[in-house]
Amino acid sequence: MLQTDAEQNKIIAGFYALCGFRQVIGAIGRTHVRIPKNGGDVAQYYIYRKGYSSINIQVV
Repeated sequence: MLQTDAEQNKIIAGFYALCGFRQVIGAIGRTHVRIPKNGGDVAQYYIYRKGYSSINIQVV
């Protein structure tokens, strides 16, 4: 999704007003989403450090 210079400047101004960050036009968030337990050879790859099965998702 391309943005015009005016749209980008509006986003930059909003980030600066919100938290004082300069020249920011986006942010990344991530979280773990709990999933049913998986079996088989790859089950250990889905165990979160807190002991339950999850996947790590990211959103821009």
